[in-house]
Amino acid sequence: MFAAVVVCFHLKAEPSVTSVTYPVEEVPTSMAFDGTNIWLTSFWDYNYSVTKLLDSTGAIVGTYLVGPYPQGIVFDGTNIWVTNYYSESVTKLLASTGAIVGTYPVGSLPNGIVFDGTNIWVTNSSDNTVTKLLASTGATVGTYPSESRPVSSGSDASYDLAFDGTNIWVTHIGSGTVTKLLASTGAIVGTYNVGSSPIGIAFDGANIWVVSGSSNSVTKLLASTGAILGTYPVGSDPAQLVFDGTNIWVTNYYSNTVTELLASTGALVATYPVGAGPGAIVFDGTSIWVANQGDNTVTKITPTSTQAPTSTQAPSISPGGIVPLDSTVSIIQPGEWVSIWGSNLASGTTVWNGDFPTSLGGTSVEIDGKAAYLSLVSPGQINLQAPDDTTIGPVPVAVMTSNGTATSTVTLAEFAPSFALLDKTHVAGIILRSDGSGAYGGGTYDILGPTGSSLGYPTVAAKAGDTVELFGVGFGPTYLQVPAGQPFSGESATTNAVQLSIGGTIVTPFFAGLSSAGLFQMNVTISAALGTGDVPLTATVGGVQTQAGVVISLAGQPTGPQPTGITGFWNFTATSAYGFQTYASGQLTQNGNNISGELSLTGTPCATSAAVSGTISGDALSIILNENGQLVTFTGTVYDDANATGTYAAPAGGCTDGDYGIWSGFEI
Repeated sequence: MFAAVVVCFHLKAEPSVTSVTYPVEEVPTSMAFDGTNIWLTSFWDYNYSVTKLLDSTGAIVGTYLVGPYPQGIVFDGTNIWVTNYYSESVTKLLASTGAIVGTYPVGSLPNGIVFDGTNIWVTNSSDNTVTKLLASTGATVGTYPSESRPVSSGSDASYDLAFDGTNIWVTHIGSGTVTKLLASTGAIVGTYNVGSSPIGIAFDGANIWVVSGSSNSVTKLLASTGAILGTYPVGSDPAQLVFDGTNIWVTNYYSNTVTELLASTGALVATYPVGAGPGAIVFDGTSIWVANQGDNTVTKITPTSTQAPTSTQAPSISPGGIVPLDSTVSIIQPGEWVSIWGSNLASGTTVWNGDFPTSLGGTSVEIDGKAAYLSLVSPGQINLQAPDDTTIGPVPVAVMTSNGTATSTVTLAEFAPSFALLDKTHVAGIILRSDGSGAYGGGTYDILGPTGSSLGYPTVAAKAGDTVELFGVGFGPTYLQVPAGQPFSGESATTNAVQLSIGGTIVTPFFAGLSSAGLFQMNVTISAALGTGDVPLTATVGGVQTQAGVVISLAGQPTGPQPTGITGFWNFTATSAYGFQTYASGQLTQNGNNISGELSLTGTPCATSAAVSGTISGDALSIILNENGQLVTFTGTVYDDANATGTYAAPAGGCTDGDYGIWSGFEI
């Protein structure tokens, strides 16, 4: 499963972009593009209005009244439609002037909205239905259940929608599912599991993409069948996503970033900083617009080029520039993933579709006269899988483009081990989670790394007792011969023993072998004797050692249940069963088993801050937020002193009035 994730870190192109940020109304919530202007809703704007900005300059054109607490927004080709969360209605405005055309009833707590070419569809998050209205008149065509199983009111909020040309897709926060309804009749076609807290959803022309907010990932499903094609890590607390015709862009609320993924493969293209608390996102045909809820701004990201300027110069290969993935040693193994460094190696940046091409973007490579399988070509770098070969020793390498051929040599060897890396030093790996507590893969694993989001996405340091899988290339022959240039999924153990050195302690993996095409996996259980922090890591096979400078992140090793040290500055997200989110941040202090502090609140009408009191026992947390006299109880589990998840509930009556849902948090 993790093979695709590892490859993502090494197939990324880095397009240059320009970005500019504009101030807007308080807590910008949703966005739409009408061909000339960007439209924004502001859920906590008590003027109950939407804002129109000129796309070319970001200048505010006007502000227009709608209903109470405007939430979702969509353009139908002529008009702007807005869901009014607390008035059970939608408002239709003429996009050219902002004049109200009409206001029409829908269900309880309307949230998401989409246009199918003829009709407007709205999610009613409280009663778990969708309403279909004729866009031309606003007349209700029908209201349909958005789940096939019986649910109590508000227990599994219908949140957002997408249209795939035939069907309407609806996300459900509580059940971790999406439902597919036939747009012509509203009949349910199927319901599919996608991961915890699915929120945003988008269609790329063939596939449905869904944000899993609590899993820090996005899931790709085949629209025709609902089959899951992959799950890909993004930043912390992803919220919404959009398709630009080639790539998927995802907002990461707590990372203050946007992640760009190649839609064809899920490979990471780049991560861009934006404002505080990015949520809504829209594409205007050229630029990506992001609504930053934390600082009341919008950011416009415009790629200046995803391709380098076409070169007419002949390609050249750098001296010693043919190396295993993430290595600097010019010795490679047949079938290994390899990088070639140089100049003018391609006219631009092109990434494969997972199909092992021998020509990509006008570039081809031969090693010892045999065609290599290309995964990425760019002017300065080529990534490829070396072809099978029985030769041992120096062999010729040729890079061929329309502007000429570059030649060099590389040494073929039986062993050329190299760890795959997340950055310059941290080994690529995962921690298996049999209890379903992981942040990725539907809870089945965490990505190994320094605890937190310092790498741009959530990672966790391994502790004593954890089973980890480490990834690399070039670890020698395997018992089952796996041909290069073909997909592979399974296990094929190495014929030679692999030994790890972790902090100077020799460890023998209980499995070492291929798990994907050209990708080796080493499974090991972490012991308390291996150290803490970023610990030096090497591997040896066939007398050959991996590259120097690699580390594995290990956490302090607990000796048993004990109070968890959570003193520090925390960020929290609470996702209501009714479909809205509240954000909190502030200092928490632990004194023995007691917790106290003060949090600033965003996204709730009840208060702008809340006093915190509670207790922690082992890793079990129970705290109460006092929001102007409204007491909301949060219970959950703290992991590694720096991450926490759980559920919350408020009593009936008052501002919070029986609200409940899930929450997550992390220490900065």
